[in-house]
Amino acid sequence: MKVITAVSLLFLSAGFSSEAVDTEPTVVIQLEQDSIADKRADEEVGQVWSEVEDNVQRGTVAGLARYLAPQVYLDLPGRDGGYYSANQARSIMQEFFRLRRVLHFKLSSKGTTHETPFATGGGTFINHGNRSAFQVYVSLSFLEKHWVISQFNVY
Repeated sequence: MKVITAVSLLFLSAGFSSEAVDTEPTVVIQLEQDSIADKRADEEVGQVWSEVEDNVQRGTVAGLARYLAPQVYLDLPGRDGGYYSANQARSIMQEFFRLRRVLHFKLSSKGTTHETPFATGGGTFINHGNRSAFQVYVSLSFLEKHWVISQFNVY
């Protein structure tokens, strides 16, 4: 709002007629709508990150299935990286976590760019009696008015 006021003052001091200022409510409404849309996007992205963290920590993908894009780039240890349908990705991820018991996982970095949000994190799991550290990278894409997981990598 302060920016709009400053712009209005600039118009008046530069000798523009008050007709130019009459369009201010339209500008304010658009800025408020953009702000609301950005806030909703941030909330939705935050919800996806919460689900990723919770599901990986529990060693499951049940809560992630609804967030998987129709085509997901998946790269997991022991598998070739590539694009998989959402159903294939879910099955592959289920198998991966079925064979590993996650002891700890936390997302440590969450990128906030609105074009391609991403998150990384790490943890520890047990696989065949051996404790191993792992890292996760997840990126999102905006598809049909929702944020979906477009890439899921475990290193």
